[in-house]
Amino acid sequence: MSDTPLAPGLGAATLTGLAPTVARDYTITGVVGTLSASGLLARLYPEGQTTAASETTRRCAPRAPMAGAMTALPLTVTLSLYDLVGNSQAGLGFVPGGVTLVGFLVESADLDDGGTAVVQSILLDTTTLVSGLTTGRAGTTGIYPCVPTAVTTPTALYLKTTTAPTTAAIGAVTVTALYYA
Repeated sequence: MSDTPLAPGLGAATLTGLAPTVARDYTITGVVGTLSASGLLARLYPEGQTTAASETTRRCAPRAPMAGAMTALPLTVTLSLYDLVGNSQAGLGFVPGGVTLVGFLVESADLDDGGTAVVQSILLDTTTLVSGLTTGRAGTTGIYPCVPTAVTTPTALYLKTTTAPTTAAIGAVTVTALYYA
């Protein structure tokens, strides 16, 4: 049981009976009253509904994914010294087909001990989507938009080191692809 802000303006709430791996009922008690999961589901999907759900129920109801909703796909690779040589590529994973890529969130370890030379790019198969990534210089995070790119079939995503680091250091890079269907 814990007091956790549910959303701005709703204040603290108490969650009871919530078990992430067990499907069972839970109760939320807070500023807006008490609401159980089974009660919420009954209000969202009632048989023969005759009245509209209350404002509290509508604000607390889970939202179903919408067509065109933004999706984030985190892909992590640990770069070896061989991956940090100029013009080398490391495979990140695959982007699903039927989506449009719009950008990337890049989180990198410090890949250049004591230097600031490393520069990287993100490629979709052989097409460069983002260039000039410098997050590996000091182990930082950055958001990089790209021209919206339609992906029709599952396609490989690569991280390319365009400028080698002064003193290479092994480290992990997580590239989170942002896309919509």
